[in-house]
Amino acid sequence: MIYIYTLPSENLQYPDVRNVLLKNYLDQKNVENVFVDLTGYFLNSIAIHDEALCSAMSQIRDSKIDLLEANQHFLKAFQDFLKPFHMSFHRQFSYDKKIQSMDDFLEVSRDIHPFVDLFPMENYQDQDIVFMEIPFGYQIPFAIRFAKKIKEKNPQVIIIWGGNYVTQIHQNGKELLDKIQCVDAIVLFGHLITIYQCIQFFQGKKVSLKNTILWKEDFLEVTSDIDDDVFHYPVDFSFLSLDHYLSRERILPLILNYGCYHHQCKFCAHYYYYGNYKQLHTKKICQMIRKMYQENKMDVIVFLDECIPVDQIVEVAQYFVDHSISLKWMMETRIDGKYQDPEIVSLLVRSGCSFVSFGIESYNKKILQDMRKGISLDSIKPVLKNFSQQNVTVSATFMIGYPKEPIFAIMRTLWFIQHCPYLDLFGLNLFQLVRNSCLAHEKNISYPGIGLISRFPGDRRRTLTFFLKMFYWIPKIRKLQVIKPSILNRCDYLFLDKKCFSINKE
Repeated sequence: MIYIYTLPSENLQYPDVRNVLLKNYLDQKNVENVFVDLTGYFLNSIAIHDEALCSAMSQIRDSKIDLLEANQHFLKAFQDFLKPFHMSFHRQFSYDKKIQSMDDFLEVSRDIHPFVDLFPMENYQDQDIVFMEIPFGYQIPFAIRFAKKIKEKNPQVIIIWGGNYVTQIHQNGKELLDKIQCVDAIVLFGHLITIYQCIQFFQGKKVSLKNTILWKEDFLEVTSDIDDDVFHYPVDFSFLSLDHYLSRERILPLILNYGCYHHQCKFCAHYYYYGNYKQLHTKKICQMIRKMYQENKMDVIVFLDECIPVDQIVEVAQYFVDHSISLKWMMETRIDGKYQDPEIVSLLVRSGCSFVSFGIESYNKKILQDMRKGISLDSIKPVLKNFSQQNVTVSATFMIGYPKEPIFAIMRTLWFIQHCPYLDLFGLNLFQLVRNSCLAHEKNISYPGIGLISRFPGDRRRTLTFFLKMFYWIPKIRKLQVIKPSILNRCDYLFLDKKCFSINKE
């Protein structure tokens, strides 16, 4: 039997789409498997036994109660619940001890073992295979302790790790396996065919393994260029109950593409995990959505793509309109001149588009060129205006402190955020060099430990931090900063009145 585990994560509102794709893939390969979402298990089998947590979750799900107050009650109850386990939570799990090394992972895994012991163990048989997806570093201590528990129960069980985080630190993969001594393999990159081949390997079949680190064996070939046939298969979420998650409405997470169709931004490392960009079968996904909609199984769709091409989302929107699918949905996309066409945006809105987020990063032409963003500065305002005037919640992300970015360019970006009348929300960060990004490779930045980010000489961190502090005290900007601590996930904005969070609504 193959057990697919989704570890407790920062997202409590809907299931993780990555392991759903893996289950679909194994189903198509006629591989018997069991899907276990430990976040869903926590919310429905552990948290319900804590009176304060259970009450707070009921408030979140009750549309008659103010969502922000309900979230605050939940966060307080959750913090109280986690404190005895040397853990805390806000936007993600964290631990009393700061994790800075491989040894810290091991120490924290021992600290939190009473929390891990709350979760169920299956009746594992010899040569059963357990796969754990690890997209985030904070999940490593949980994964270590859970793996040790499984091996203690049956040492013959094969344990495989995969996911974005262990891929990004693959240079340290051997060290990690040697220290843990209970994980049999780490699968790199996001290719489902690699996981399938690793499963076949441990089942004794002859396969040519790539992108896999085996405990006590040599490191295998690493290449992100693999022809993954997962993209020909339909996506099926029908086996999941979306009612099990912590949301006011049933939220279906989906991706229409694997990776980013632009994949050229020098500061980004997402391309490294995904490898080749591929589109999933859009029509089949739409057919699945229609079936679930007709069976009243979901209310909201969150498209989790890095960015969706205009033509593809137009195809989806037209399908929704043609088949009378009436629901809310949100997406991330790029600034594209096609969005200046009111007819296109009108179609998206009629199909249910309620929230759109753009990765803008800088409001300076030279910096955008240096980043290889591939967007036109002249298109930004018209695109944002087109969505805003049709009552879509408009969000955008920015960064300041890009290498060699002059002060006037930084001030221009901050000025744009403050004065653009078409923004409701924004994310703003200080630039950091991300492991495996093109820029990190150009600058020969070494990442010897477990970290994914680094600073570069002359990054003016103190000056930029001062700018941000002053910027956040601007009244309209401060409004959003006050509300953010009460937001569990940005899909919460779909259930709030714009006036309570938008920087341009009174």
